[in-house]
Amino acid sequence: MSTEYGTWLRDTPLILGMMRLLDHPQLLRAQTLAGWISHQVDQGLDVFDHADIYGDGACERHFGKALATAPGLKQKIRVITKAGIVPGHLDNSRWQTKHYRAEADYLRQAIDGALQRLQLEQIDTFLIHRPDPLMDAGAVARVLEQAVANGKISHIGVSNFLPDQWRRLQQHTSLPLVCNQSELSLARADALFNGQHDAMLCDRLRWLA
Repeated sequence: MSTEYGTWLRDTPLILGMMRLLDHPQLLRAQTLAGWISHQVDQGLDVFDHADIYGDGACERHFGKALATAPGLKQKIRVITKAGIVPGHLDNSRWQTKHYRAEADYLRQAIDGALQRLQLEQIDTFLIHRPDPLMDAGAVARVLEQAVANGKISHIGVSNFLPDQWRRLQQHTSLPLVCNQSELSLARADALFNGQHDAMLCDRLRWLA
């Protein structure tokens, strides 16, 4: 396992996002999706980005079923997945409100759930999907460290975090946060000018834009 900044995804300029997989029903047959994944790998695109809320877990499940039909693919790809957003319709409280969760037990279960849905023995990179203002950074860091020690994940990172938010987590673990994933487009270019991009460079986080 490499944890040095600069070697993580060094040769990967493009990552394939799986959020819209369900929009392409022609791909959802396991063998068809496996063939599509294999074709992407042949083109040099071997990193796939997931999250537990993509299709309420269905995107990960379809991906996992595809890998099960072609086990050799597992050694050729790298998977990023995320957890920490609870949509309103999955909120078990009476409020039915979308919110962010980065509780230690919740993330521990999320990692196990992702491994089961993806039918993988190890996730390459696990990200906390959104900053949770109630996060116990020390407890979360211990869960992530244990998952790495147990071989469940290889790298850790964050998504949509601001500098002070990722630094609060980083100060509780010696494991490097390898990346911050956030939006970048012609309509959303603020991070280039408000200091976020500079902070990622200074803190040696790869920007998954």
